[in-house]
Amino acid sequence: MTPRPPAISGTNTPDTRGPVNLVVCGVGGSGTRVVVQMLQAMAPREQLADRNEADDTLAATLLFKHRGVLDAAGRFGFDTCWRDLQLVLDREGNPDNLPLARRWFQLALTTRPVNARRWYVRRAWRLRRELSRRNDGQPASWLIKEPNLQMVAGPILASRDDVDVIVIARNGLDMAFSRNQSQVRTWRDEGSSPAASLAHWCDSHDRLFRVAAQFPGRLHLLSFDLLCRDAEAGTRPLVHVLPDLDHDSIRTVASERFRPPASIGRHRHEDCSSIPGELLSRANDLVDRIESNDSSS
Repeated sequence: MTPRPPAISGTNTPDTRGPVNLVVCGVGGSGTRVVVQMLQAMAPREQLADRNEADDTLAATLLFKHRGVLDAAGRFGFDTCWRDLQLVLDREGNPDNLPLARRWFQLALTTRPVNARRWYVRRAWRLRRELSRRNDGQPASWLIKEPNLQMVAGPILASRDDVDVIVIARNGLDMAFSRNQSQVRTWRDEGSSPAASLAHWCDSHDRLFRVAAQFPGRLHLLSFDLLCRDAEAGTRPLVHVLPDLDHDSIRTVASERFRPPASIGRHRHEDCSSIPGELLSRANDLVDRIESNDSSS
């Protein structure tokens, strides 16, 4: 029998680090917005001002939603973009740092499959404005939410010990038929289709399980479907993230906020014949792993 991989959340290990900084991510359309709203209602962390209606940290969209970020040492690779974002989040940036701002505007002008250049230029202007914030004491714990950060969850966790990653997962078969295909168009070459979407979902979650094994207790997977169906089981990973709150309090808040959307189970009403059987089996296995992990005590 193949050994079961380590649990993706270290809910059985007490966290003695105190409040940690949080990165919230997932395949697009997985429910990250409502999870951030729940987290901020229970234990608020500082967020950058430039956010959209989905509560995405748009500076992170500018810096990380492009394939160049996967080349860690490249001009716009992870190392540079993560260092830039940390300067702003930790309030250590200098508003007179013109080379820094120039790099952001150059990145904004690169061609991307999602959003126009002028949209990214606005993000660069607003990110530069954030540099004027000064550290006037003990820095606050921060939270950033950008679904595409799931692509670099491993490098984020390797970069510093005071950051945890929360990944929100929905059933990949439902996600395959979602109208939100932004990540597929950004990260894959074969175009947007249910099969491409499901392949992206499977590749992402296989990788995230490997990252979780590499960084025990620091990558926490929340099943959106399980949260809607069973708040007690679905919120167990958050006990590790919110050590000052008891599980009953977390469960109560989740019960008030999570309601099953009509899109849960939508794949049952779709034609899945274009999706290879091997991919369907792979997705079903991952769904079982995700939900059994969340259900474990």
